[in-house]
Amino acid sequence: DPKMKILQKVIIVLIFSSVFGCSFQSKQYNFIRNTLSNRNVDGPTPNWVIDWVGMKIRVFAINSENQIFFANYDDYFLVFDGWQIIEAKGFLPQKNVIKIQVNDNNLTYILNKKAVTTDSCESWSVSIDEKTNFILHEQICYAAGTDYNYTNLIFLNDESQIIALKYKIHPDYPSIQLTLNKYTQLDLNRKY
Repeated sequence: DPKMKILQKVIIVLIFSSVFGCSFQSKQYNFIRNTLSNRNVDGPTPNWVIDWVGMKIRVFAINSENQIFFANYDDYFLVFDGWQIIEAKGFLPQKNVIKIQVNDNNLTYILNKKAVTTDSCESWSVSIDEKTNFILHEQICYAAGTDYNYTNLIFLNDESQIIALKYKIHPDYPSIQLTLNKYTQLDLNRKY
Protein backbone atom coordinates (compact mmCIF):
# COMPACT_ATOMS: atom_id res chain seq x y z
CA ASP A 1 0.00 0.00 0.00
CA PRO A 2 1.60 3.33 -1.09
CA LYS A 3 0.20 5.25 1.92
CA MET A 4 1.75 2.72 4.30
CA LYS A 5 5.17 3.05 2.61
CA ILE A 6 5.04 6.85 2.91
CA LEU A 7 4.05 6.53 6.56
CA GLN A 8 6.98 4.16 7.12
CA LYS A 9 9.37 6.67 5.55
CA VAL A 10 8.02 9.51 7.72
CA ILE A 11 8.46 7.33 10.82
CA ILE A 12 12.07 6.60 9.81
CA VAL A 13 12.74 10.34 9.46
CA LEU A 14 11.18 11.04 12.87
CA ILE A 15 13.22 8.27 14.51
CA PHE A 16 16.44 9.55 12.99
CA SER A 17 15.72 13.13 13.97
CA SER A 18 14.88 12.22 17.57
CA VAL A 19 17.81 9.82 18.02
CA PHE A 20 20.45 11.99 16.39
CA GLY A 21 19.16 15.43 17.31
CA CYS A 22 19.04 18.32 14.92
CA SER A 23 22.38 17.78 13.20
CA PHE A 24 22.62 15.05 10.62
CA GLN A 25 25.87 13.57 9.48
CA SER A 26 26.15 13.10 5.73
CA LYS A 27 25.71 9.31 5.96
CA GLN A 28 22.44 9.77 7.83
CA TYR A 29 21.23 12.44 5.41
CA ASN A 30 22.16 10.29 2.40
CA PHE A 31 20.33 7.29 3.87
CA ILE A 32 17.14 9.28 4.42
CA ARG A 33 17.36 11.03 1.04
CA ASN A 34 17.84 7.70 -0.71
CA THR A 35 15.03 6.09 1.25
CA LEU A 36 12.61 8.88 0.36
CA SER A 37 13.65 9.12 -3.26
CA ASN A 38 13.52 5.40 -4.05
CA ARG A 39 10.93 4.82 -6.70
CA ASN A 40 8.39 2.18 -5.92
CA VAL A 41 9.19 -0.69 -8.29
CA ASP A 42 5.73 -2.14 -7.68
CA GLY A 43 4.04 1.13 -8.66
CA PRO A 44 2.74 2.28 -12.00
CA THR A 45 4.89 2.07 -15.10
CA PRO A 46 4.99 4.62 -17.91
CA ASN A 47 2.29 3.90 -20.47
CA TRP A 48 3.55 6.01 -23.42
CA VAL A 49 6.78 6.18 -25.40
CA ILE A 50 8.16 9.39 -26.89
CA ASP A 51 10.42 9.11 -29.90
CA TRP A 52 12.58 12.23 -30.01
CA VAL A 53 15.74 12.67 -32.13
CA GLY A 54 16.60 8.98 -31.83
CA MET A 55 15.81 8.66 -28.11
CA LYS A 56 12.99 6.54 -26.70
CA ILE A 57 11.60 8.22 -23.59
CA ARG A 58 9.01 6.45 -21.46
CA VAL A 59 6.37 8.75 -19.90
CA PHE A 60 3.13 8.67 -17.98
CA ALA A 61 -0.04 10.20 -19.39
CA ILE A 62 -1.90 12.21 -16.76
CA ASN A 63 -5.40 13.26 -17.78
CA SER A 64 -6.67 16.57 -16.56
CA GLU A 65 -10.01 18.26 -17.24
CA ASN A 66 -8.93 19.91 -20.51
CA GLN A 67 -5.39 18.64 -21.03
CA ILE A 68 -3.18 15.59 -21.03
CA PHE A 69 0.20 15.89 -19.35
CA PHE A 70 2.97 13.54 -20.47
CA ALA A 71 5.78 13.37 -17.92
CA ASN A 72 8.40 11.18 -16.31
CA TYR A 73 10.86 11.30 -13.40
CA ASP A 74 13.62 12.70 -15.62
CA ASP A 75 12.00 16.11 -16.20
CA TYR A 76 10.54 15.41 -19.62
CA PHE A 77 7.18 17.12 -19.79
CA LEU A 78 4.58 17.80 -22.52
CA VAL A 79 1.18 19.46 -22.35
CA PHE A 80 -1.43 18.44 -24.93
CA ASP A 81 -4.68 20.44 -25.05
CA GLY A 82 -6.66 17.97 -27.14
CA TRP A 83 -5.56 19.40 -30.49
CA GLN A 84 -2.06 20.75 -30.00
CA ILE A 85 1.04 20.19 -27.90
CA ILE A 86 1.23 23.60 -26.24
CA GLU A 87 4.29 23.15 -24.03
CA ALA A 88 7.41 20.99 -23.99
CA LYS A 89 10.16 20.85 -21.37
CA GLY A 90 13.35 18.81 -21.26
CA PHE A 91 13.72 18.16 -24.98
CA LEU A 92 15.88 21.11 -26.01
CA PRO A 93 19.43 21.98 -24.90
CA GLN A 94 19.59 23.31 -21.33
CA LYS A 95 16.14 21.73 -20.82
CA ASN A 96 14.54 24.98 -22.04
CA VAL A 97 10.76 25.22 -22.11
CA ILE A 98 9.15 25.82 -25.47
CA LYS A 99 5.55 26.94 -25.75
CA ILE A 100 3.38 26.67 -28.82
CA GLN A 101 0.69 29.30 -29.07
CA VAL A 102 -2.32 28.60 -31.29
CA ASN A 103 -4.01 31.56 -32.96
CA ASP A 104 -6.59 30.56 -35.58
CA ASN A 105 -4.56 28.30 -37.87
CA ASN A 106 -1.19 29.77 -36.92
CA LEU A 107 1.32 28.14 -34.56
CA THR A 108 3.82 30.41 -32.85
CA TYR A 109 6.84 28.72 -31.26
CA ILE A 110 8.05 30.62 -28.18
CA LEU A 111 11.41 29.93 -26.54
CA ASN A 112 12.61 31.95 -23.52
CA LYS A 113 9.58 34.23 -23.90
CA LYS A 114 10.62 35.15 -27.47
CA ALA A 115 8.77 34.11 -30.60
CA VAL A 116 11.02 31.89 -32.71
CA THR A 117 8.68 31.67 -35.69
CA THR A 118 5.02 31.49 -36.67
CA ASP A 119 3.91 28.78 -39.06
CA SER A 120 0.58 28.80 -40.90
CA CYS A 121 -1.50 25.64 -40.93
CA GLU A 122 -4.49 24.27 -42.74
CA SER A 123 -7.58 23.29 -40.81
CA TRP A 124 -7.62 19.81 -39.32
CA SER A 125 -8.94 17.04 -41.55
CA VAL A 126 -10.20 13.63 -40.47
CA SER A 127 -10.05 10.36 -42.34
CA ILE A 128 -9.57 6.64 -41.91
CA ASP A 129 -5.85 5.94 -42.18
CA GLU A 130 -5.15 3.62 -45.13
CA LYS A 131 -2.20 1.91 -43.38
CA THR A 132 -3.91 1.12 -40.06
CA ASN A 133 -7.68 1.66 -40.40
CA PHE A 134 -7.47 3.96 -37.36
CA ILE A 135 -9.11 7.38 -37.27
CA LEU A 136 -6.53 9.95 -38.33
CA HIS A 137 -6.73 13.68 -37.67
CA GLU A 138 -4.09 15.59 -39.60
CA GLN A 139 -3.05 19.20 -39.94
CA ILE A 140 -0.60 20.31 -42.61
CA CYS A 141 1.55 23.28 -41.59
CA TYR A 142 3.89 25.46 -43.63
CA ALA A 143 7.17 26.56 -42.08
CA ALA A 144 7.53 30.34 -42.25
CA GLY A 145 9.84 31.62 -44.97
CA THR A 146 10.44 28.20 -46.56
CA ASP A 147 8.77 25.78 -48.93
CA TYR A 148 8.93 23.10 -46.21
CA ASN A 149 5.76 21.68 -44.69
CA TYR A 150 5.07 19.20 -41.91
CA THR A 151 2.01 17.38 -40.65
CA ASN A 152 0.70 17.17 -37.10
CA LEU A 153 -1.13 13.89 -36.50
CA ILE A 154 -3.55 12.41 -33.97
CA PHE A 155 -4.40 8.71 -34.19
CA LEU A 156 -7.54 7.35 -32.51
CA ASN A 157 -8.42 3.69 -32.06
CA ASP A 158 -11.86 2.13 -32.67
CA GLU A 159 -12.99 3.39 -29.25
CA SER A 160 -11.99 7.00 -30.12
CA GLN A 161 -9.11 6.94 -27.66
CA ILE A 162 -5.90 8.75 -28.54
CA ILE A 163 -3.19 6.18 -29.23
CA ALA A 164 -0.51 8.23 -30.99
CA LEU A 165 0.53 11.82 -31.65
CA LYS A 166 3.08 13.42 -33.97
CA TYR A 167 3.84 17.13 -33.60
CA LYS A 168 6.44 19.73 -34.37
CA ILE A 169 7.61 21.32 -31.09
CA HIS A 170 10.46 23.45 -32.48
CA PRO A 171 11.14 24.60 -36.05
CA ASP A 172 14.78 23.42 -36.00
CA TYR A 173 14.03 19.86 -34.86
CA PRO A 174 12.13 16.90 -36.31
CA SER A 175 8.63 16.19 -35.06
CA ILE A 176 8.16 14.49 -31.72
CA GLN A 177 6.19 11.24 -31.71
CA LEU A 178 4.19 9.83 -28.79
CA THR A 179 2.73 6.34 -28.86
CA LEU A 180 0.70 4.40 -26.34
CA ASN A 181 2.76 1.34 -25.28
CA LYS A 182 0.40 -1.07 -27.00
CA TYR A 183 0.97 0.67 -30.35
CA THR A 184 4.72 1.32 -30.38
CA GLN A 185 5.09 -0.50 -33.71
CA LEU A 186 2.72 1.99 -35.36
CA ASP A 187 4.48 3.87 -38.18
CA LEU A 188 3.57 7.54 -37.85
CA ASN A 189 5.34 8.65 -41.01
CA ARG A 190 3.01 9.54 -43.87
CA LYS A 191 3.99 10.29 -47.49
CA TYR A 192 1.74 12.65 -49.40
